[in-house]
Amino acid sequence: MASHRRGHESDSDSDFSDREADAGDIRKKKRKLKGAATYRCKFSPDWTKTFGSFITKGDNNYSFRCTLCNRTVSCGHMGLGDVQRHIKLDMHTQKVAAMRRQPTLNFPRVDPLAEKATRAEVKVATMLVQNNIPLALADELTPLLADIFPDSQIANKYAARRTKTACIINGAVAPFFQRKLVDHMKNHPFSIAIDGSSDNDIEKMNPMTVRIFDMGRVNTQFLDMCMSSQSTAEALFNKMDEVLRRHNIQWENCVGLGVDNTSVNMGCRNSIKTRVLQKNETTYVMGCGCHIVHNTAGKASDAFEQVSGFNVEEMAIDIFYWFDKSTKRKAALLDYCIFCDQEYRRVLKHVNTRWLSLETAVSRILKQYAGLKSYFLSEDDRAPRFRRLHLLFAEPMTEVYLLFYQSALQTFMHMKLFLQREYPVIPLVYAQMQSFLQKLASRFVRVQTIREANRDFINLTFRDLNVQLSDDNLMIGFATKNLVKKLLDEGSISPHQQSRFFQSVRAFYCRAFSYAVEHLPLDDRLLKNAAFVNFMRRENATLSEVEFFVDRFSTLLPYQSPQEMDRLAEEFTTYQLMEEDTIPRDVWTRAKVSEEGHYRMDVIWQHLSNMKAPDNSPLLPRLAKVAELVLFLPHSNAQEERVFSMVRKNKTAFRPNLDPKGTLSSILTIKLAYGAPAHTFEPDKNLLKVAKSSTWEYNKEHSSKD
Repeated sequence: MASHRRGHESDSDSDFSDREADAGDIRKKKRKLKGAATYRCKFSPDWTKTFGSFITKGDNNYSFRCTLCNRTVSCGHMGLGDVQRHIKLDMHTQKVAAMRRQPTLNFPRVDPLAEKATRAEVKVATMLVQNNIPLALADELTPLLADIFPDSQIANKYAARRTKTACIINGAVAPFFQRKLVDHMKNHPFSIAIDGSSDNDIEKMNPMTVRIFDMGRVNTQFLDMCMSSQSTAEALFNKMDEVLRRHNIQWENCVGLGVDNTSVNMGCRNSIKTRVLQKNETTYVMGCGCHIVHNTAGKASDAFEQVSGFNVEEMAIDIFYWFDKSTKRKAALLDYCIFCDQEYRRVLKHVNTRWLSLETAVSRILKQYAGLKSYFLSEDDRAPRFRRLHLLFAEPMTEVYLLFYQSALQTFMHMKLFLQREYPVIPLVYAQMQSFLQKLASRFVRVQTIREANRDFINLTFRDLNVQLSDDNLMIGFATKNLVKKLLDEGSISPHQQSRFFQSVRAFYCRAFSYAVEHLPLDDRLLKNAAFVNFMRRENATLSEVEFFVDRFSTLLPYQSPQEMDRLAEEFTTYQLMEEDTIPRDVWTRAKVSEEGHYRMDVIWQHLSNMKAPDNSPLLPRLAKVAELVLFLPHSNAQEERVFSMVRKNKTAFRPNLDPKGTLSSILTIKLAYGAPAHTFEPDKNLLKVAKSSTWEYNKEHSSKD
């Protein structure tokens, strides 16, 4: 019974506790519905604006953080009141007072006017470089611009004299272009060219230029001066290799090397060529065709002199130096020209190392030949040079010789001008060599013999008199032929002199043809296969020409698999089936370089590489890569000669101390990298930032040296 009652008591107690718990829950529920304090307040961004940046959002929406006190405080109870209560605490007020005692840090703001002034300084520096103007002019430009443009804030802010201008060139603009070039060389194929200067300083300049396909066309840029005190193949190659290693550029990307034809460069055993091929056996090494053609004309002139006794180069040089430094002699020549009813012209200088100077010098002599002849036959002087020229002008055959040279040199001039072109002509070189030899042979060999040879000029039997033209049919120039006939009819020359002249002509042509055949790369397979790039002869091209380059440059052109070759063949067929109107008219206009119908194939192939198939995929992705690689292969070393011309225009007698490794290299870098007018050059913000700091770096470096 007792236990039974205890059981009932426990049950009743349990029921009571349950009822009490339910009542407590009801009271809790009722409390949630009453009183604003029961609502949790969220952080408001407006508090940061009101109290300062040190009040920010805390770990959650119901707290804020005071960065000054480094504490997170709940704002869920009173919200704004919690923040106000915190900032009145002694701990917080002490932090605020300590902060106010700290010195204020003023961070410089970006000044748009200063940036515009720096932009003007960079563009002016670029303009001075592009026009070969001494940097000393910058000393006058700074006050001059402020004076003539008093209302311009930029002109008054402009402050770049010669030292700052040099800093901008050496420390900002030139490195900007060089970085772009180096980045391109690291990731794309390129060709290099190098040539040595003829100066006699402690170290010789060996400018190293790079030929790349960039911005839609092939262009040549300057990489390094490669200064060297030795001219051996080992020393020059080590300089080249050092430059590439310094910039982390791999030889595997070098597909072409352009040098002149000396043994140091092109020798079979110990030369720059052999050392480059050890680094990359696929590199194509091209000697300078301009030098070969120039030497061909020189050897032919030597053969002509051996028979006739006439040296055209010596005559041109003697005439120039006779009048060069004498105003009195020039005035006398003017009088004789007026007497002979001829216009006086300044006598031109011939330099035997310049490819095109002989023809222009001879033409200038012939334009005032009567005046010159009258002068040297009428005046009297005992100087050896005058006596030599007197004898030459007294000889009737002298004018005949000059007229012959004027006619014969045109064939060489045409070939040299072709090889000196800046834009890529590698697809045309082989055909142009064939045309040059054909024109040369046709001047003294029968047409039937040339046709039977079928362009096999190496085995052409041109020395046989039976296959040569008769004296009457030798190509000596229309004016030359008429003058010979006139002098012979007048009795001024004898038949023997006429016969010796024709013997001289044959010696000239035979020596020229034999030297050209011996030294021109007529068996060069690369030149033969490069013709497919010429859009004008695409129908006559063959797939084997493309395959030649894929096999040779297999690393850079990874199309050796059967599947890739099949796709390449399809692209080649698509290329062959194209019509000329496939290329838009504006592209043809941009590609045109002369009225004779010469076009830049790099511009054409840039358009072809961007053409799309019907499914919007690239139309010729593989073939375009092959063509681009072919286009920047070197076709001569003329660009190096242009670099030396730039050097002479800048390192003059008035600027003899221009550092080849410093400012002179920077000038060449900028001139070759950006050929457009300076006002079109728009420096980016990073370049402007570097230009601003370049002067500071210069001052820091030189102050530390002091």
